[in-house]
Amino acid sequence: MSSFAAEINKLKNIQHHLEKYETCLVENLSKCKEHKEFCDFYTKTLKSRAQHEQQVQNEVLQIIVPLRRTKKSLRKENIQNLDVNAIRKDMTEIEENIKNVKDLSLTAVNQLKKEEERYNEELESFKDKLERWENRPTYSASKPQFKRPAVNTQANICKEAQDFMDFVAATGGHENGWSADDHALFLKVKNKTKDPRRVAEIIHMLLPDISEEAVVAHEKWYETYLDLKEKQKEAIKHWRTNKMSNKQISSAIERAAPDQCTLRKSFSASGEKGEVEQKLVAWKKEKILKTEYEKEQKRQELAKQKELEELKKQKQEELRLQVHNWRLSKNKAERDELYKKQEEEVKEQKERALKANKLIKQFQCQDEIFIQNKLQMMQPQKKVSPVIKKRESYPRDPLRLLKPTQQWIMRTHAEKKDSGSFTNHANLQEIQKLGLPEWRKCIY
Repeated sequence: MSSFAAEINKLKNIQHHLEKYETCLVENLSKCKEHKEFCDFYTKTLKSRAQHEQQVQNEVLQIIVPLRRTKKSLRKENIQNLDVNAIRKDMTEIEENIKNVKDLSLTAVNQLKKEEERYNEELESFKDKLERWENRPTYSASKPQFKRPAVNTQANICKEAQDFMDFVAATGGHENGWSADDHALFLKVKNKTKDPRRVAEIIHMLLPDISEEAVVAHEKWYETYLDLKEKQKEAIKHWRTNKMSNKQISSAIERAAPDQCTLRKSFSASGEKGEVEQKLVAWKKEKILKTEYEKEQKRQELAKQKELEELKKQKQEELRLQVHNWRLSKNKAERDELYKKQEEEVKEQKERALKANKLIKQFQCQDEIFIQNKLQMMQPQKKVSPVIKKRESYPRDPLRLLKPTQQWIMRTHAEKKDSGSFTNHANLQEIQKLGLPEWRKCIY
């Protein structure tokens, strides 16, 4: 018992020191704004812990108070005046309270085990993320990691579009060498917050493998990207307007021009026939090449869009299948676990019921035996005096040793009376025995 008390005191001292260090750590963390969520979680857990402790204390008191009351009544009151039914009722109530406390503690332990498993799963997922983040390439502001080859363009592309395409090819694509998910996260954060330093801090917090300097450089790149893209849009718009005006002028010229024969006559008359025909042929060739180039560009863009859409759909389908399979496996595992738990609970309830019935019967039998013994001990007992056999005293006659016995006298008397006839002799047990002489009483 002394060793047990020493271990309890040791554990209590360790708990006191740990709580002291814990409060100091939380106080230091509460000074930083970044750890506000952790401090809120700590206060929330403290409140739930205090509530649980209060609940456990109340349940233990429900067991201890009636037990002390019965113990006190058994010590003070007379056993004959005790109410056996009341004591039995108190004991059954104590047993039910102990059973409830046990069930509640088991449910709490199971809940804690579930939380432990959930936290372990989260830790494993974070470990996997950290490994993936460590294996990913780092991005720098001056030298992007991914570079695409320069696109060969036609001579008739405007300068703004050419500059935009060269910039995109030199800086690693439309995401500056970042992955599509990381660039989308950057755009999402940038739309919410306008401060560049704050954007860099948030991105670095969410993606630890990307430094704040890389985020700031990516934001500068994105500004130049938007500027060049806007210039490209303006140039394309201007080119389209010029194209439409050229079409209108050419159609007007065709409507106003005379027939081909009259035109040839005028050309032959003027002497400028060959020069004009050459110009018309060159213009037609240029126009045909231009339309073919535009068609080829549109066809390539449509093909690229279709490929991207197909890849996107394929990825979405794969993700859907994975999520569906994961949900099915998770639901199946949960159902199996729930079914096993229900079976175990039913089995435990049956075992507890059988055990409780056996213990109640044993307790009742022992209680009845104990009460009967106590009642017998309390009743007054009658003293039984020992039975002393009385001995008959006879007169002492030493000369009777030489005399014949009574049996011999009866026998000789019968022989004398009738030697041939049978006489009924007395039984030996009926014959009176000689008493113990007085002079021999002192010898024993």
